[in-house]
Amino acid sequence: MTASVESLIELQEAAKLLPGTTPGTLRRWADAGIVAHVRLPGGRLWFDPEDVKALMIVVEPSGGGSGVG
Repeated sequence: MTASVESLIELQEAAKLLPGTTPGTLRRWADAGIVAHVRLPGGRLWFDPEDVKALMIVVEPSGGGSGVG
């Protein structure tokens, strides 16, 4: 992750960048180390939009699975 703090986006917004991906799925991927993130002391997750967009090459909405991991 090379983004400045100002360019980070929250979990809900990050999930919207990946069609067919829920915030819960993105949270699981973050916890599994699949996508870089910053976790604030309160537990909120923040992402670099470029890191999230990079997942688009491995995520294909199929209507029934998480696509990754």
